[in-house]
Amino acid sequence: MSSPNHHLASPEQVAKHRRDTILELARTEAWPSTHSFKGDDPAKKRSTGQLLGIWDDKEHCFYYPPFQFLEDGSLNPKLPALLLALSEIPSYRPAEDAGGWGRFDWLDGLRGSMSLRDLAEELSETGIAEHEDLLSLEARRPAEVFLTQPDAVIGLALRDAAAIRDRR
Repeated sequence: MSSPNHHLASPEQVAKHRRDTILELARTEAWPSTHSFKGDDPAKKRSTGQLLGIWDDKEHCFYYPPFQFLEDGSLNPKLPALLLALSEIPSYRPAEDAGGWGRFDWLDGLRGSMSLRDLAEELSETGIAEHEDLLSLEARRPAEVFLTQPDAVIGLALRDAAAIRDRR
């Protein structure tokens, strides 16, 4: 008799499926890649903390998530500060996260503190946002918020790093 949970995937299988789905999205949406990157050497930019790439074993290249780029295609000037802040989290240092997936997962994960209401309250001098009852409490991804409020995402990364240091 088989176990009723035989159909459940392991955490590794779930992570692999998620990565495969993201890489398929990167290919179909034509994210910049090692092969198509316009501008300076992306390997140098990755190694110096100026660009985040996620490794694709199938294509043997890095893909560069679009949240890093401004509308004109240039890199967001706040990106190095974000990547530096993330490197304060030990497992997100480039040497430990060479494939970029740890940092990408952090940036792509839903966070309640990135909701419109939470960010507006954070910016308010009183801690109460104007018309806060009209602002969504829906969790958002740091990568999404980085496009318009990069300092809020950098601050979140620094707070996460500090929380990890405090637990030690």
